[in-house]
Amino acid sequence: MTVADASVGKTGRCVKCNRPIRITRSRLSSLSDQISHSRKSRQESHSSTLGRMFASLKASMLRVSGTTDGASGSTDVVAQRKPSREDRQGQPAELRLENVRYVPLPPSPACWDLRRQKEEASTIARHEPHIAAVLDAYSEKKYNKVVSLIDTVPKADLHGVVGEAFLKSYRSIILRWRKKEKPHIALKWSAQMMDRLSELVNDTDRRRHNKLVDALESGGIGHEYCKYETAGSARDREPLTRIPEWCDWEVQSEAPLPMPERPDPAFRDTFSTLDGCLTFDMKGRSERVPQGKAAVQKRNRAGDTLREAALSHDIYRLGVNPLGCGFVALSSDCGLHAYDQNLALIFTKDLRAICANRNYIRCTDVSPAMDRFLCTVVDQAWCLSTGGEELWSVKTPPKEGWEKVVERVETFGTSEEIMGALEFMGLSFPFSAEGVKSRYRKLAKEWHPDLHPGEPVMHERMVKLNNAVEVLTGTEAASIMKQESEVVYYKQVIRRERLTVPGVGGIELEMAMYGPGEDWIYAASFDHQGKHAYLGTYAGKIVQLDDVGNPLRVFDIGSVPTTIVDNGSYLYILTDTRLYVLRDETLVRLVDVFEKGRLLMTETGFGLLAAKSLRWFDEDGSLAGAVETRDPIRLVYSTTTGITVETRQHRIQIAGAPIWWRVRDENEIAVE
Repeated sequence: MTVADASVGKTGRCVKCNRPIRITRSRLSSLSDQISHSRKSRQESHSSTLGRMFASLKASMLRVSGTTDGASGSTDVVAQRKPSREDRQGQPAELRLENVRYVPLPPSPACWDLRRQKEEASTIARHEPHIAAVLDAYSEKKYNKVVSLIDTVPKADLHGVVGEAFLKSYRSIILRWRKKEKPHIALKWSAQMMDRLSELVNDTDRRRHNKLVDALESGGIGHEYCKYETAGSARDREPLTRIPEWCDWEVQSEAPLPMPERPDPAFRDTFSTLDGCLTFDMKGRSERVPQGKAAVQKRNRAGDTLREAALSHDIYRLGVNPLGCGFVALSSDCGLHAYDQNLALIFTKDLRAICANRNYIRCTDVSPAMDRFLCTVVDQAWCLSTGGEELWSVKTPPKEGWEKVVERVETFGTSEEIMGALEFMGLSFPFSAEGVKSRYRKLAKEWHPDLHPGEPVMHERMVKLNNAVEVLTGTEAASIMKQESEVVYYKQVIRRERLTVPGVGGIELEMAMYGPGEDWIYAASFDHQGKHAYLGTYAGKIVQLDDVGNPLRVFDIGSVPTTIVDNGSYLYILTDTRLYVLRDETLVRLVDVFEKGRLLMTETGFGLLAAKSLRWFDEDGSLAGAVETRDPIRLVYSTTTGITVETRQHRIQIAGAPIWWRVRDENEIAVE
């Protein structure tokens, strides 16, 4: 378990014996500090240390003798991480991209806000280092450290990005304690914020403070905090909808929603489809559909709810093709479930044969015709048919600068050793590598010395168990006397040099770093016909594949893609900060994205939906209109006169917006 995957209160597992480990706050904090310190130390001494090591090794190699002329030896200076065995039986073939058309595009930054904060912090640091420390801590989300520095900043400087950093840090701390149901601690921080940032807090902060006071009083807890007066109706006087002056859209009506018609807050994730939209309750919290672990709502193009369905499984990953009518969902038990336009289950596939760990499955998608399905595991992708058969599978190349090393090693074992190892582990013929590993984990939990302190016999058992696994791992029943296994790892060559030693010959020195080189797939989708597929990797490569998994071309944006859509006329690639609009290999439009949101694809254009705003674009990426709302947007759909935006309590009719769909009847949609 890595620090990124660990969280307080969860259970991890020991990498040596696989026994459960409870993640406590102190343990997680200590682990994070150790890794951060280790990374910082390596970065600071990287170049100087490696240079000295290489120079020392070079000098020592000049004194080496006994090698024939022309001999080549590879010496790895950096300590190598112990390579893990990779069972390559049934593994996808790696994509060969050497002769594939390469399309470089303007790179996309990872984050606008963080970049702005770092630039401002570096500018201020030259004159005001105490302010730079605040901004650095805020960019790293160390909110307690931020508020601890408030006394070091003059009150005259509590404005702009500095004041915003303090205000948001206080709010985050207060929210954290509110979620832990400890209002007395949250109120302490709230009172401190009210006192020190009195000119920056707003009515929302005051109302939340007053609610915390009420919570203490209702619980009979004594306190010395006071309430603050609020404007009361100031929020109601704020306009419900704003439309920019340049936009020719017009608010037609703003009406409160009757209670039965209000959107269920449990249905938070909305995706546009060819015949309307789908809204999902990922956690199964809806009171309207209480029977399932998750739920889905189907709405037509007019926004009317056609049907609701409870799902017998949860939703861990979700794939909705905007050019189709169905969806595919991955459950936490690695089950792939496909549903048609009537929300009827049409396909179920157990993916544990591909990957038993759901955390490695990043993407799922379905073709518009619901006859092909995509799923990705780390750097591998599978295309499946409706019957669950594999149509093709591929593996992305390593990250740029890393190369894959396949080293052949021989594993020897006599018949007596193999039979003895099997007997010791309680196994027999026939057996597999996975069976041996599974049995090893079970026995390690029972025999680990840490679980039996003071019992030397358990230590001896673990030694024998490790020896047995070394004999059996990677050994197949068809050939058990001598087995060549592939050990696969990745390396990044820092420096390579060839020396000629007098009387010895040529010696090749190589300085390399070892580590994970897989280029994870973070976005995957089918094109408008459902034949070609797109895979977007962590390194920012978008690979287009044909109907049998052969690469056609590669787009390079230099950042992680989140959404890829090909509607037949244009290709849309969305990252956290930019949207690329391409026609064939030509970049037609580049749209900066400052608020993380969702791409709504329709037949006549697309929208970028954020929490409280919607920007609408024509098919070629030209901005057609925009609207901002006071409250978070729950639902957006098209009507014959424009679009309708629904918040939790209001329905807003906007005229002048383009209609999302081309005119056709329901029979045409069913045929498509």
